[in-house]
Amino acid sequence: MPARYHILRLSPGRTGRRAFSSTKAVGGTGKKWNILFFGSDDFSCSILEKVIQKDLASHIHVVVPSSKRIGRNRQELYIPELLRLSQRLSLPTTTWARPFALPSTFSDTRSPTNLLLSASFGHLIPSSVIDAFPHTQALNVHPSLLPRWRGPAPVFWTLLNGDKHTGVTIQELQKGAFDGGRILGQVHTNVGLEDDYAILLGRLKESAGDLTVDVLKNFDKYKAQIQTQDMNGVSHAPKITRDHARINWDEWDRATLHLYNRALRHKHHLWTYFLPSPPPENKPITANHKPYRLSFVSLSSTPLSPTTKEVLSHQIKSVGEFSAWKEAGRYGLAVRMKDGWLEVDRVQVLREGRPKELSAGEWFTGYVKARAVAGTFISSLKDEHGAELSAALH
Repeated sequence: MPARYHILRLSPGRTGRRAFSSTKAVGGTGKKWNILFFGSDDFSCSILEKVIQKDLASHIHVVVPSSKRIGRNRQELYIPELLRLSQRLSLPTTTWARPFALPSTFSDTRSPTNLLLSASFGHLIPSSVIDAFPHTQALNVHPSLLPRWRGPAPVFWTLLNGDKHTGVTIQELQKGAFDGGRILGQVHTNVGLEDDYAILLGRLKESAGDLTVDVLKNFDKYKAQIQTQDMNGVSHAPKITRDHARINWDEWDRATLHLYNRALRHKHHLWTYFLPSPPPENKPITANHKPYRLSFVSLSSTPLSPTTKEVLSHQIKSVGEFSAWKEAGRYGLAVRMKDGWLEVDRVQVLREGRPKELSAGEWFTGYVKARAVAGTFISSLKDEHGAELSAALH
């Protein structure tokens, strides 16, 4: 007879501690884990939910980073998604702080069921916390095939590099460093030609949850096959910033631009500087002649007709120059690239710190044509000494 499990489901408004079944866990060691879970985002939520659904824990205590103000002028409050989930499930939860005090339910450091599990936590867990858990029972779930793409942004770098394969790794936490621990298990997945960040992360979330469940069910098997990472295969995935989304007109071709767009659009729109042409001689410089940042909110999914491309080719010769186009009820922007055209449907204007979104055609009509201001798109702004002026316009 197969082992049984059941789950107590709580409504979002219910208060009190999360109750776990006392039925014997499924398969492998039969352990019901006492889990200290470190995480923050949807990736970590997916893993925690799978562990709960499969009834593998007798107790779970969640640790999350602190909420913080983000965005322009710090107007938006970031609350970790894992905090929302833990509150919904009435799990005991601690906000991360140094020094970190181990919850009392983990005070028996010799307990064979104590397990530290982390995923997308973003902070280095101290050696003293790792040492409080049995050998090889402080683990991390990472969305890449380590040692490839160590670091905080593996999915972005997987897409940007054009990798055809990726996956999920469960590794032993390494003291004093990120993503260098011994590997207990991995699962592979293909990267589709049209996968963007959200699509790929969705598959990795599912794989991560399934692999975690299998490792916890069959822990002794995975522990017996633990392997040290091959240092020859190490690559790094540093944190992404808004500057990664700045278009390099001189170096990027259309394929590169679309790679960046697929990898970044979940977080940042591709953007550029609009540099207006100087006013005619003896005319004053006005606000219309000052450069500003323009984000490409939406790229066209329908290519321009050969006729429209031919007309544009006669009008626009240099990379970064642009023109509006109208075609079959559509009104957008076409920008000359090294190897063809970039078609843009919607943009966001950032002038004097105030973002405004509008169609690309509306921007051309209202900001270029109506103000009689020609110009071009450029990758960077420099002063007379060659110093970068980018920060002043962000």
